[in-house]
Amino acid sequence: MNCLFLLAIVFTIISCKKDEIILSPLTIAHRGIYTDKPENSKQSFQQCIKNGITAVEFDVYMTKDDSVFLIHDLNVEDLTGLSGQVNDYTTAELKVATFAKTGSKSLTLEEFYNRYKDKFASIFIDLKEGQGSEIITRSAKQIAQLSKMAGGSCTTYVTCTSAFPLDTVFSYNSNVNVVIETSNIGAFISYYKRFSYLLIGYTNLKTEDSKILRAMGTKIITFTPNMVTEYQIALNNGCYAIMTDNPDLLNDYLSQTI
Repeated sequence: MNCLFLLAIVFTIISCKKDEIILSPLTIAHRGIYTDKPENSKQSFQQCIKNGITAVEFDVYMTKDDSVFLIHDLNVEDLTGLSGQVNDYTTAELKVATFAKTGSKSLTLEEFYNRYKDKFASIFIDLKEGQGSEIITRSAKQIAQLSKMAGGSCTTYVTCTSAFPLDTVFSYNSNVNVVIETSNIGAFISYYKRFSYLLIGYTNLKTEDSKILRAMGTKIITFTPNMVTEYQIALNNGCYAIMTDNPDLLNDYLSQTI
Protein backbone atom coordinates (compact mmCIF):
# COMPACT_ATOMS: atom_id res chain seq x y z
CA MET A 1 0.00 0.00 0.00
CA ASN A 2 1.27 3.51 -0.84
CA CYS A 3 2.94 5.27 2.12
CA LEU A 4 1.07 8.52 1.48
CA PHE A 5 -2.21 6.62 1.56
CA LEU A 6 -1.27 5.04 4.87
CA LEU A 7 -0.34 8.44 6.31
CA ALA A 8 -3.67 9.86 5.14
CA ILE A 9 -5.51 7.04 6.88
CA VAL A 10 -3.55 7.50 10.11
CA PHE A 11 -4.09 11.27 10.05
CA THR A 12 -7.80 10.80 9.45
CA ILE A 13 -8.27 8.32 12.29
CA ILE A 14 -6.27 10.43 14.74
CA SER A 15 -8.01 13.67 13.86
CA CYS A 16 -11.58 12.35 13.62
CA LYS A 17 -14.04 13.47 16.25
CA LYS A 18 -16.97 11.27 15.28
CA ASP A 19 -17.96 8.40 13.03
CA GLU A 20 -21.42 9.37 11.92
CA ILE A 21 -23.97 6.77 10.88
CA ILE A 22 -26.84 8.03 8.72
CA LEU A 23 -29.96 6.59 10.32
CA SER A 24 -32.32 7.46 7.49
CA PRO A 25 -30.54 7.65 4.12
CA LEU A 26 -32.03 9.53 1.18
CA THR A 27 -33.78 7.37 -1.42
CA ILE A 28 -32.80 8.32 -4.98
CA ALA A 29 -34.68 6.94 -7.99
CA HIS A 30 -31.99 5.91 -10.47
CA ARG A 31 -33.07 7.26 -13.90
CA GLY A 32 -36.59 7.68 -12.52
CA ILE A 33 -38.96 4.77 -12.04
CA TYR A 34 -38.73 2.84 -15.29
CA THR A 35 -40.25 -0.56 -14.60
CA ASP A 36 -42.64 0.02 -17.49
CA LYS A 37 -41.48 3.49 -18.58
CA PRO A 38 -38.31 4.41 -20.50
CA GLU A 39 -35.44 5.49 -18.23
CA ASN A 40 -34.82 9.26 -18.04
CA SER A 41 -38.21 9.94 -19.63
CA LYS A 42 -40.93 12.37 -18.61
CA GLN A 43 -43.13 9.39 -17.73
CA SER A 44 -40.48 7.85 -15.46
CA PHE A 45 -40.28 11.10 -13.47
CA GLN A 46 -44.05 11.43 -13.26
CA GLN A 47 -44.18 7.91 -11.82
CA CYS A 48 -41.72 9.02 -9.14
CA ILE A 49 -43.99 11.90 -8.18
CA LYS A 50 -47.04 9.62 -8.12
CA ASN A 51 -45.18 7.21 -5.81
CA GLY A 52 -43.97 9.93 -3.46
CA ILE A 53 -40.28 9.72 -4.40
CA THR A 54 -38.60 13.04 -3.60
CA ALA A 55 -35.13 12.53 -5.14
CA VAL A 56 -34.31 11.50 -8.69
CA GLU A 57 -31.18 10.88 -10.77
CA PHE A 58 -30.71 11.19 -14.52
CA ASP A 59 -27.93 11.36 -17.12
CA VAL A 60 -27.06 14.16 -19.52
CA TYR A 61 -25.13 14.82 -22.71
CA MET A 62 -25.00 17.95 -24.89
CA THR A 63 -26.71 18.11 -28.28
CA LYS A 64 -25.40 19.61 -31.52
CA ASP A 65 -27.29 22.84 -30.79
CA ASP A 66 -25.98 23.08 -27.21
CA SER A 67 -28.88 21.78 -25.15
CA VAL A 68 -28.20 19.58 -22.16
CA PHE A 69 -30.28 16.51 -23.05
CA LEU A 70 -31.46 13.76 -20.70
CA ILE A 71 -30.17 10.48 -22.12
CA HIS A 72 -28.00 7.70 -20.69
CA ASP A 73 -25.83 6.66 -23.65
CA LEU A 74 -23.63 8.78 -25.87
CA ASN A 75 -24.37 6.47 -28.81
CA VAL A 76 -28.01 6.96 -29.74
CA GLU A 77 -28.59 3.98 -32.04
CA ASP A 78 -30.25 1.61 -29.57
CA LEU A 79 -32.63 4.21 -28.22
CA THR A 80 -33.49 6.18 -31.36
CA GLY A 81 -32.70 4.11 -34.44
CA LEU A 82 -30.38 6.91 -35.54
CA SER A 83 -26.65 6.35 -35.92
CA GLY A 84 -23.89 8.31 -34.23
CA GLN A 85 -23.71 10.25 -30.98
CA VAL A 86 -25.90 12.68 -29.08
CA ASN A 87 -23.86 15.69 -30.17
CA ASP A 88 -24.33 14.76 -33.85
CA TYR A 89 -28.01 15.78 -33.62
CA THR A 90 -30.06 18.81 -32.71
CA THR A 91 -32.44 18.75 -29.78
CA ALA A 92 -35.44 18.71 -32.13
CA GLU A 93 -34.07 15.72 -34.06
CA LEU A 94 -33.45 13.76 -30.88
CA LYS A 95 -36.83 14.59 -29.37
CA VAL A 96 -38.60 13.19 -32.46
CA ALA A 97 -36.57 9.95 -32.37
CA THR A 98 -36.13 9.30 -28.64
CA PHE A 99 -38.79 7.01 -27.11
CA ALA A 100 -40.73 7.18 -30.39
CA LYS A 101 -41.70 3.49 -30.12
CA THR A 102 -43.23 3.91 -26.66
CA GLY A 103 -44.87 7.29 -27.03
CA SER A 104 -42.94 8.57 -24.01
CA LYS A 105 -41.36 12.02 -23.97
CA SER A 106 -37.72 13.03 -23.68
CA LEU A 107 -36.58 16.23 -21.98
CA THR A 108 -33.81 18.78 -21.96
CA LEU A 109 -32.46 19.87 -18.60
CA GLU A 110 -34.17 23.24 -19.02
CA GLU A 111 -37.50 21.49 -19.59
CA PHE A 112 -36.90 19.25 -16.58
CA TYR A 113 -36.34 22.25 -14.28
CA ASN A 114 -39.36 24.05 -15.70
CA ARG A 115 -41.61 21.04 -15.09
CA TYR A 116 -40.21 19.49 -11.94
CA LYS A 117 -38.15 21.95 -9.89
CA ASP A 118 -41.03 22.19 -7.39
CA LYS A 119 -41.81 18.47 -7.50
CA PHE A 120 -38.50 17.02 -6.29
CA ALA A 121 -36.57 18.05 -3.19
CA SER A 122 -33.29 16.75 -4.66
CA ILE A 123 -32.08 16.06 -8.19
CA PHE A 124 -28.88 14.28 -9.14
CA ILE A 125 -27.45 15.09 -12.57
CA ASP A 126 -24.91 12.59 -13.91
CA LEU A 127 -22.67 14.62 -16.21
CA LYS A 128 -21.41 12.03 -18.66
CA GLU A 129 -17.95 12.16 -20.19
CA GLY A 130 -16.72 10.98 -23.58
CA GLN A 131 -17.72 14.12 -25.49
CA GLY A 132 -14.40 15.95 -25.37
CA SER A 133 -13.26 18.59 -22.90
CA GLU A 134 -14.74 21.58 -24.76
CA ILE A 135 -18.24 20.09 -24.95
CA ILE A 136 -18.25 18.85 -21.37
CA THR A 137 -17.09 22.28 -20.18
CA ARG A 138 -20.02 23.91 -21.99
CA SER A 139 -22.31 21.31 -20.46
CA ALA A 140 -20.98 22.06 -16.98
CA LYS A 141 -21.53 25.80 -17.44
CA GLN A 142 -25.08 25.31 -18.69
CA ILE A 143 -25.93 22.96 -15.81
CA ALA A 144 -24.65 25.57 -13.35
CA GLN A 145 -26.66 28.35 -14.99
CA LEU A 146 -29.90 26.36 -15.23
CA SER A 147 -29.66 25.17 -11.65
CA LYS A 148 -29.09 28.77 -10.54
CA MET A 149 -32.23 29.85 -12.42
CA ALA A 150 -34.18 27.13 -10.60
CA GLY A 151 -33.34 28.88 -7.34
CA GLY A 152 -33.77 27.21 -4.00
CA SER A 153 -36.85 25.17 -4.89
CA CYS A 154 -34.77 21.97 -5.10
CA THR A 155 -31.25 20.92 -4.21
CA THR A 156 -29.06 20.06 -7.20
CA TYR A 157 -26.23 17.53 -7.05
CA VAL A 158 -23.92 17.02 -10.03
CA THR A 159 -21.96 13.79 -10.31
CA CYS A 160 -19.01 13.04 -12.58
CA THR A 161 -16.03 10.72 -12.72
CA SER A 162 -13.62 13.64 -13.30
CA ALA A 163 -12.89 16.59 -11.06
CA PHE A 164 -12.53 19.30 -13.72
CA PRO A 165 -16.19 19.40 -14.87
CA LEU A 166 -17.32 19.49 -11.24
CA ASP A 167 -14.94 22.36 -10.47
CA THR A 168 -16.42 24.18 -13.48
CA VAL A 169 -19.99 23.67 -12.27
CA PHE A 170 -19.10 24.85 -8.78
CA SER A 171 -17.24 27.91 -10.03
CA TYR A 172 -20.42 29.11 -11.79
CA ASN A 173 -22.86 28.09 -9.05
CA SER A 174 -21.47 27.40 -5.59
CA ASN A 175 -24.92 26.30 -4.39
CA VAL A 176 -24.63 23.10 -6.40
CA ASN A 177 -23.38 20.04 -4.51
CA VAL A 178 -20.61 18.45 -6.58
CA VAL A 179 -20.16 14.69 -6.20
CA ILE A 180 -17.06 12.85 -7.40
CA GLU A 181 -17.61 9.27 -8.58
CA THR A 182 -14.77 6.84 -7.93
CA SER A 183 -14.00 3.44 -6.44
CA ASN A 184 -10.42 4.51 -5.66
CA ILE A 185 -10.63 5.55 -2.01
CA GLY A 186 -6.95 6.49 -1.94
CA ALA A 187 -7.45 8.94 -4.80
CA PHE A 188 -10.52 10.40 -3.11
CA ILE A 189 -8.65 10.97 0.13
CA SER A 190 -5.95 12.89 -1.77
CA TYR A 191 -8.44 15.62 -2.70
CA TYR A 192 -11.28 15.15 -0.23
CA LYS A 193 -11.23 18.82 0.79
CA ARG A 194 -12.62 19.66 -2.67
CA PHE A 195 -15.44 17.13 -2.52
CA SER A 196 -17.49 16.32 0.54
CA TYR A 197 -19.69 13.89 -1.45
CA LEU A 198 -18.53 10.57 -2.88
CA LEU A 199 -20.52 8.40 -5.32
CA ILE A 200 -19.42 4.76 -5.20
CA GLY A 201 -20.86 1.43 -6.30
CA TYR A 202 -22.20 -0.61 -3.39
CA THR A 203 -20.01 -3.59 -4.37
CA ASN A 204 -16.96 -1.38 -3.71
CA LEU A 205 -18.10 -0.38 -0.21
CA LYS A 206 -15.73 -1.68 2.45
CA THR A 207 -16.36 -1.21 6.16
CA GLU A 208 -12.92 0.15 7.02
CA ASP A 209 -12.95 2.57 4.08
CA SER A 210 -16.43 3.77 5.01
CA LYS A 211 -15.34 4.48 8.59
CA ILE A 212 -12.43 6.57 7.34
CA LEU A 213 -14.61 8.47 4.87
CA ARG A 214 -17.29 9.24 7.46
CA ALA A 215 -14.63 10.37 9.91
CA MET A 216 -13.48 12.85 7.26
CA GLY A 217 -17.03 14.19 7.03
CA THR A 218 -17.64 12.59 3.64
CA LYS A 219 -21.24 11.91 2.65
CA ILE A 220 -21.30 8.55 0.86
CA ILE A 221 -23.82 8.03 -1.93
CA THR A 222 -23.97 4.48 -3.25
CA PHE A 223 -25.37 2.98 -6.47
CA THR A 224 -27.23 0.75 -7.40
CA PRO A 225 -28.29 -1.71 -4.70
CA ASN A 226 -31.65 -3.15 -5.70
CA MET A 227 -32.37 -5.88 -3.15
CA VAL A 228 -32.89 -5.92 0.61
CA THR A 229 -29.55 -7.65 1.27
CA GLU A 230 -27.82 -4.96 -0.79
CA TYR A 231 -29.66 -2.16 1.00
CA GLN A 232 -28.38 -3.55 4.29
CA ILE A 233 -24.80 -3.21 3.01
CA ALA A 234 -25.45 0.47 2.34
CA LEU A 235 -26.96 0.94 5.81
CA ASN A 236 -24.08 -0.87 7.48
CA ASN A 237 -21.66 1.48 5.76
CA GLY A 238 -23.49 4.61 6.89
CA CYS A 239 -24.43 5.87 3.43
CA TYR A 240 -25.92 9.35 3.19
CA ALA A 241 -28.03 8.33 0.18
CA ILE A 242 -28.90 5.18 -1.76
CA MET A 243 -29.43 5.35 -5.53
CA THR A 244 -31.60 2.43 -6.63
CA ASP A 245 -33.69 1.10 -9.50
CA ASN A 246 -36.32 0.05 -6.94
CA PRO A 247 -37.03 3.15 -4.84
CA ASP A 248 -40.42 1.87 -3.69
CA LEU A 249 -38.84 -1.32 -2.34
CA LEU A 250 -36.11 0.71 -0.62
CA ASN A 251 -38.62 3.04 1.04
CA ASP A 252 -40.65 0.05 2.24
CA TYR A 253 -37.50 -1.52 3.64
CA LEU A 254 -36.40 1.67 5.37
CA SER A 255 -39.84 2.19 6.90
CA GLN A 256 -39.57 -1.25 8.52
CA THR A 257 -35.89 -0.99 9.47
CA ILE A 258 -35.27 2.57 10.67
